[in-house]
Amino acid sequence: PKSVSHAGLVLDKKDVVDAHNEAVKKTMDYVQSLAQARVYNEKGERVKQDTNKLLYASATHSTSRATAGNLPDPSLHTHNVIMNTTQDKDGKFVSLCADKIYQNQSVINKVYKNELANQLKERGYALDFNKKGNFELSGYDKETLDNFSKRKNEIDKQVEQMRTDPKFAGKTEKELRD
Repeated sequence: PKSVSHAGLVLDKKDVVDAHNEAVKKTMDYVQSLAQARVYNEKGERVKQDTNKLLYASATHSTSRATAGNLPDPSLHTHNVIMNTTQDKDGKFVSLCADKIYQNQSVINKVYKNELANQLKERGYALDFNKKGNFELSGYDKETLDNFSKRKNEIDKQVEQMRTDPKFAGKTEKELRD
């Protein structure tokens, strides 16, 4: 949420950044629970085996991409790069089977948002939720949030232009944004 980025990065509220970091950690714990390997069973058949082990690296960033003629907006986010390896039940490193991770992407996103909300509430922050279940820290008005959403606003303009272009006819909102 933009308000979280603003509070944590512009207002320098360390506890907000800590809430984000803890939410990322708990989310990655969940992602790790989805890890599998493809191994051969006793019959020589290739099967999936739950490993619950990932090797990944995290990099936390503090800005969005710059937009034309503007400085980047504050954007607290973490990239987690998962290596294509896991450890099977015998302790051997084997290729990761990420099927369950891919199948649960929307759940993973919800785990992060839920964890972040819980972490912020535990730290005494009030939250305002919208109809879709997304939230911002209480006390932020739309104008302030929009001011720190230059990249999103740029993407919104591009999507609007694409909607009127016949070559994009029939494309969904998600397809246009991608």
